[in-house]
Amino acid sequence: MLARSIRAWLVLAFAVSPWLNAQPAMRERFTDEILRPYYEHPGFAWKIEHSAHFELNFEADSEAERRLSQLKEVAEWGRTSVLRLLGVGSYDPIIHVFFVGSLERMNELIGAEVIGRSRPTQHAVFCVVAPYSELSLAHELAHEIATNLWGPAEPWLEEGLANYVVDNHSSLMNRQCLVMLQSEQWIPLKKLVNPRWKSSIYSPDDAYPELGGFVQYLYETYGADRFQQAWKKGSKNLKKVYGKRLPTLEAEYRSVLLKLRGTQRDQINLPGRGDLFLQEEIPDKHGVDP
Repeated sequence: MLARSIRAWLVLAFAVSPWLNAQPAMRERFTDEILRPYYEHPGFAWKIEHSAHFELNFEADSEAERRLSQLKEVAEWGRTSVLRLLGVGSYDPIIHVFFVGSLERMNELIGAEVIGRSRPTQHAVFCVVAPYSELSLAHELAHEIATNLWGPAEPWLEEGLANYVVDNHSSLMNRQCLVMLQSEQWIPLKKLVNPRWKSSIYSPDDAYPELGGFVQYLYETYGADRFQQAWKKGSKNLKKVYGKRLPTLEAEYRSVLLKLRGTQRDQINLPGRGDLFLQEEIPDKHGVDP
C-alpha cells in the first residue's frame, strides 16, 4: 500500500447557508479538518445518509442514490465480516464513504483514477459505483478497519486479507488459483510475499486471487492469532510465526488447491444481490493511503 499525498487546499471561511441550517450534522462534520477537502470540493454536491457506523455520501440522481439501501447493507456486512475475521467485537470510528459515478470523478475527487481507495487515518473510503461496486466497498473496508486496529502491514498481507473478505467463502479465489496452477500461470509466492511487492508489478487478475487464497489458507489452517502475528511481523518472520518457511507453506497451499478440484462454485453472496455470479473479473484497481 503506497502512501498518496492529498492535494493541498486553501479553505475559505465557511459561510452558513439556509441549506446548511437544514442539516445540523453538516456543521459538526466540518469540524473535522482532514475531511474538509472532500466535503467542500467545488465539483461535488453531496447528499448524506447516516447509519450507526457509516456516513454515506453520494450525488443526487446517481446510481449510488438509487442503490443506497443495498449499498448500506453491504457496508454493514463488510464491517461485520472484517471484525469477525480480526476477532474484534467493536469498532468505534464512523466511516465516511464517498460514492462516485466513474473513474474520472474519482480522479477529480482524490487525484487517483482507481475503482476503490481507503485512507485509514481519515476513516474515509472511496468507491466507484459500478456493476460490482459491492466488492470494491467490502475490499476497502477491510483496509480501513484492519489498518486501524492492527496497524499497517506489508502490501501482500493487506491485499490478501481484503480479497479474503470479498470472497466470503465462495471459493472463487481458490478456483482462480487452481486454474492458474494447472495452466502454469502461477506466480511463485516468493515474488509476491515480500515487503517490496507492489500491485503494479503483476496483473491484479493473477496476484490478488493468489494472495487472497494464501491468506485464507494461513488464517483457516493456523488460526487468527498466528495470522495477526504474521501481520505485525511481516514476511521475514514467517518461520518464527508458523514454524515453516515460505516454500513449505506454499507447497502446502498448492496441495490443498489440487484437492479442491471439482468442488468450487463461483458465487459470492452479498446483501441485496443473493448469489452474485461472476462472469467478469473482480475490480482490481484498489489501494490504501495512510
